Amino acid sequence: MPTVRHTLLLTLSAAALAASQTLAQTSEHDWTKTYSVSGKPSLTVETGDSNLKIHSCGACKAVNIKVHTDRKLSDYRLEESQSGDHVSFLFKEKPHIGVHVEWHNRGETYVEVETPGSLDLEARTSDGNLSARDLEGNLQLHTGDGNADLDNLRGTIRLKSSDGNMTLQNAAGTLEARSS
Repeated sequence: MPTVRHTLLLTLSAAALAASQTLAQTSEHDWTKTYSVSGKPSLTVETGDSNLKIHSCGACKAVNIKVHTDRKLSDYRLEESQSGDHVSFLFKEKPHIGVHVEWHNRGETYVEVETPGSLDLEARTSDGNLSARDLEGNLQLHTGDGNADLDNLRGTIRLKSSDGNMTLQNAAGTLEARSS
């Protein structure tokens, strides 16, 4: 027969589990967060020194963001917020002062975004590859130094690449693309 203590322990455990699913820094190398949305989301994502992967979760009602780096998260600036159905996310390497020498290869650093398929999106990378697939809406994608691999995009699509290859497959709607 459960006691009050067992009931309290189970309640606290369930609350801790629910909280960990919403925001979790699983280690000094991984970070995740889920943002619930009720309508069509708008999403602003900016990354530097990492790859950015954005894909649809269909008709889900949440934006899920996951970060992984082989370096420490404390080496990066991570800023995030939500206002209504708008989510803003920034992940960039902190500036270094002086000379910085590394004797080993850097591992992969990436930001992965899973979002409802229909959204307004502004995504920007300053040093890293960008991939986006199965998205529809007002889509603005910019790579500063990295490749863009884009598949199954629909709507108003604005693409800009400063340095890198751009591949677009299965697109429909209005397209504006610039590359330097």
